Amino acid sequence: MIDREIGSYWVVKKISDGREGAVYAGVHKTKDQEVVIREIPFSVIPDPAARARFLRDASFLKKAAPSHMVKIELCEESDGFLYLVTEHLPETLEDLLERECLLPTATALALCLRLLDALQYLHRYQIVHGRISPRNVYLTSEGRAKLAYIGATAIDDPQLKSYLPPEDPDGVSQGAAADLYGIGAVLCKMVGKEPPYTADPSAPLIEAEAEAAVPPELRDLLAKAMARDPAERFRSAQEFARAVRQKAEGTGGVRPAKVSRARSFLERTEGFGVLLVVMVVLLFFVVVGRHRETLIQGGKVHVVPVPKVASEIPSAPKIPPPATALPVVDQPTPAAPAPETTPQPAAEKRKKATQVHHKKKRVKTVSSSRRSETASLPVAPPPPDELDAWSIRK
Repeated sequence: MIDREIGSYWVVKKISDGREGAVYAGVHKTKDQEVVIREIPFSVIPDPAARARFLRDASFLKKAAPSHMVKIELCEESDGFLYLVTEHLPETLEDLLERECLLPTATALALCLRLLDALQYLHRYQIVHGRISPRNVYLTSEGRAKLAYIGATAIDDPQLKSYLPPEDPDGVSQGAAADLYGIGAVLCKMVGKEPPYTADPSAPLIEAEAEAAVPPELRDLLAKAMARDPAERFRSAQEFARAVRQKAEGTGGVRPAKVSRARSFLERTEGFGVLLVVMVVLLFFVVVGRHRETLIQGGKVHVVPVPKVASEIPSAPKIPPPATALPVVDQPTPAAPAPETTPQPAAEKRKKATQVHHKKKRVKTVSSSRRSETASLPVAPPPPDELDAWSIRK
């Protein structure tokens, strides 16, 4: 580790050094986060207004960068240098093209759409990238492209000039048209052909040998994107993106690039391990279900074979009736219905009334005769001891 710190980051090692400045690999002091640190001397951007614009644009992207751009962690100036700290990603598009030479058409169009989305965001806020090239396009582990903003620095590598338009080979104008041309040159490189103005700026766009390397379905798209006359090119990133989507629909859709990278042992065996666990669990349930189940009763283990068919399943034991008979409760006898009374004729009613009258008369006669008999009986005298009192009352 290099004994040096920049802001909240330790410098680990130097990645490259050139006219554009030095690039270091770093790590955060407390978060254990890997980053890339760019150290740009003032001599690369001598104009103070350009340096102020660089810091302003980088500060804006630090706060509001979209997902298809490399995240900026820090941007500042100190001791004659500009410092730009960004997230660390596995590899660049340049590394991928060196390993695989060319990409399938659908994959190249998918990466191109991601770059155009990033370019739309930059141009919406009047920010010009100025340095579109495979070296500034990074790839995530999932194969998604991210555009890295490095500012309008000087170009040290002559090969990178092939991604600038022929009317501005040094990148002096720094306009949006240069960004659109750069996206077309990157797409041309991905499908297997060097940008058209690498060796001779006066050469035609598609020569006889190079024309065979370009997929036929993309020739008109690339011819418009990298036309020699700027007026014949796409006027905006939105227009360029619409044309790319139409081509993508004709090639079977858009899919992310497959990034080939060395994976750890755990990543390579993760899928096999999950499959093995599932197979062991299924085998366990099959063996237990087809052979026997164990029941624990009274502290002893009783092994009961599991029947294979429904006819072998024993029926449930019958429960005997209780020893003592339950008391029988007498149910109340329902009352007999009252007999129906039929209406009687008027003659019978008068006869019954006469009988009742005579019966009452006989009872009255008997009662009066009994009272007369009782009154005619002699009254017995009282005992001798009560004679005086009785005589007095008489």
